Amino acid sequence: MRAASALVLVPTLLAACGEVERLDLAVRPRQDDFETQIQPLLVQVGCSRDGVCHTTPQGELRLVEQPDADDLQDDYLGVKAKIDLDDPDASVLLTYLLAPEGGHRPQCWASTESCAYRKLRAWIAWSADGDPRPQDVACDTSAERCP
Repeated sequence: MRAASALVLVPTLLAACGEVERLDLAVRPRQDDFETQIQPLLVQVGCSRDGVCHTTPQGELRLVEQPDADDLQDDYLGVKAKIDLDDPDASVLLTYLLAPEGGHRPQCWASTESCAYRKLRAWIAWSADGDPRPQDVACDTSAERCP
């Protein structure tokens, strides 16, 4: 089962004209990009139930490696709780993975130039068609893992 579309269509009736208009509201962050880009990336770097990405200041984050539709929805909501749509750079998900070693979380990326960091940031920052999405960030994440 695929995640919900990125756009929700809401019919709006205009009382004065009696016309029906379409209003497109963006669901942020995109669930379809979470399924195809972000969830696999987070599992790759170690955020799985058996991985090391277990405690953040906003609670646990453990993703299912091969999720069914319910798992995927739970994973999406868990990650969404750790992001800041108004200030992507302040998102706990990003700042915590950049933090120097300490507590339960080792530093995952040395800088904001990391490929995985840039893909995650693009996913969080996306707000409308035309904005860069994770797949628009041209780089290779295959060697990126949290220690």
